[in-house]
Amino acid sequence: MSTLAPSDIATIGALLSHVNAVKALSTTQLAEVAVLLHNVSTFMQRTIVPEGHLKGQEGEVPIIRQFLPPGPACYVDVGAGHALSCSNTWAFYLEGWRGVLIEPLPTFWYDLLRLRPGDHVVPFAASNAKGIARLRAAEGCSSMRLDWSIAEQAEILVETDTLAAILGLYPDVRDNCQLCSIDVEGLEREVLEGIDWNSFHPAVFVVEYRKFESDRLGADLSSEWESILLGQGYERVGKTPLNYIYAKPPPEEPPPEEPPPEEPVA
Repeated sequence: MSTLAPSDIATIGALLSHVNAVKALSTTQLAEVAVLLHNVSTFMQRTIVPEGHLKGQEGEVPIIRQFLPPGPACYVDVGAGHALSCSNTWAFYLEGWRGVLIEPLPTFWYDLLRLRPGDHVVPFAASNAKGIARLRAAEGCSSMRLDWSIAEQAEILVETDTLAAILGLYPDVRDNCQLCSIDVEGLEREVLEGIDWNSFHPAVFVVEYRKFESDRLGADLSSEWESILLGQGYERVGKTPLNYIYAKPPPEEPPPEEPPPEEPVA
């Protein structure tokens, strides 16, 4: 990829500050300016990141914020997909959060690495066991479910591992995680079964509950996996067209201490 040297910046700046000088340039000089401007475009695309979708996939971020502790922390994005579009963690990345992005579909790896260099990108599929699985892919979506409803464009082999094993490689993220987003097109139960609940307990889970359908909202699949989260003390606290949001209730405040009994007057 082309890089923009300081001398290039100085040259373009000088030209732009004296626009009339452009008229006096030769054809060769104009061609050189065109190359420099092309380099500027490439440089800007690489270094200036667009805001993307700051409200999450379907407006989840404002709901999530209500249940997060103050200040930057860490997230785990399972089935991260595109670095910006439809991301439930991109807004937090812009605020200084960092985390682990788990994404088995190679289509997304370049943008995840380029646009979110502060995150760890894991090219696996999270599941309930270590191994190899067939991933069916179509139009930027992918699933390991055999009953996935649309005809796949490609089928690839991907590595799988448990979330416990993956996060064991990133203990700082695991121990400081406050947000876990899960978007795995029907593999939610397997992902949740692969968690070590003794070491991983984020404040908020965001889990996609719809079966993927190309032309309409699919069936609610939460009955397959919601009991796992409820069993760990989480409660459903929010809903969007695609995701349920879970958080643990705040600890109950202890009852006020009763004043000591008054001593009888002699």
